[in-house]
Amino acid sequence: MQLKKLTFIDMGREGAIYKIRDGLVMKITSRVPLFYYKALNKNIDGCVRIYAIGTINPPKKFLSDLKISKMISGSEDRLYYVIMEELYTSEYFNNEVTKIFKTVTYPSYLKYMRNDIKEDVDISIYDGLVTAIDNVSTLIDYSNMDIHSANFMYDRDGNVRYTDLGSLLTKFMDFKPLIGKTYITD
Repeated sequence: MQLKKLTFIDMGREGAIYKIRDGLVMKITSRVPLFYYKALNKNIDGCVRIYAIGTINPPKKFLSDLKISKMISGSEDRLYYVIMEELYTSEYFNNEVTKIFKTVTYPSYLKYMRNDIKEDVDISIYDGLVTAIDNVSTLIDYSNMDIHSANFMYDRDGNVRYTDLGSLLTKFMDFKPLIGKTYITD
């Protein structure tokens, strides 16, 4: 696949996310979380869909044009790309996830805590988190999951999905993809 245009979505310490087309994004990163490999081409309820993982050896101009962070472009000869489904978040969703996680000491116990939650929380988000954590834990151990509100998002249909963004910043939106600059890679 030759990419002519990438639309920048967001960037963090370990990489950047670009929109390829509606519903599909590419993460360019210096590392790939283990669970991405285990989720590759699998349809697991509650887990981001990963379609492809590979390596690229981009020229320095490519790195500067795409505004990849200094941590990546400074010393890496090789970067990784991950093609995955586009996920969304909102301030409401993030606040609900944060409230839910504040009620439990260990996220792996979340499924046993439904009746103990004292705060008023969105039960559909709670149930989505339980499903996501349980199903992703079949791929990787709970201790290897980076569980915090920024690593849970939702798909187009509102289903909660776990995605280890690897310290990417998360912007808020309401079922609209973030629109940024378009970069030409030629």
